[in-house]
Amino acid sequence: NDTDVWNDYTAELYIAIIKMYKRTERYSKALDLFEEMTKVERITPNTRAYTAILSACEKGEKWEEFLELFEEMKENPEIEVNSATYSTVMSAYMNKEQWEENVTALFEEMVRKGINVIDRYQAIISASTRRISTLTDIEECVGILKFFKNIPKANLNPTDTIEVSDERKNDTDVWNDYTAELYIAIIKMYKRTERYSKALDLFEE
Repeated sequence: NDTDVWNDYTAELYIAIIKMYKRTERYSKALDLFEEMTKVERITPNTRAYTAILSACEKGEKWEEFLELFEEMKENPEIEVNSATYSTVMSAYMNKEQWEENVTALFEEMVRKGINVIDRYQAIISASTRRISTLTDIEECVGILKFFKNIPKANLNPTDTIEVSDERKNDTDVWNDYTAELYIAIIKMYKRTERYSKALDLFEE
């Protein structure tokens, strides 16, 4: 109805400002605005709104608020927790100790929710490449790569196809593309830290 449409459009404005606060590192302001949207204006947050505020909390290291909002989002049956949201949460966990256990749990949660296999891999790849872009430690980068490669691929079907950048690709080809993205991210890290021989070795691997 008209009211729902108006709320959706108003939410988009709030989302845009929350993203601006994140970009300008005013994370408390982002939280205040989200509360104004939901508690004062009574606008029901959608998936995009939750993902935006979670991303701001992750960037601002507001871990307690991050976890509360993620649980609140999951408990709302009208809100879809999609692959973009899971990627944001995975990225946040990768900044913490024992991240492998937590990211694996999120991946398994995506399986239970029926999120398709390609979107599950995309979520991990997006989180992993963001994390690698901030690192200079070789072992940590290689650890992320090994973690991804060890994820069970039982649900990949070489005969299934999916639309990717206007092309039809099978699951295995898409998985290979995503694995290549991790290698590319680490090669860029080697370039950034002037370890050019390491970059060549990794490309050969």
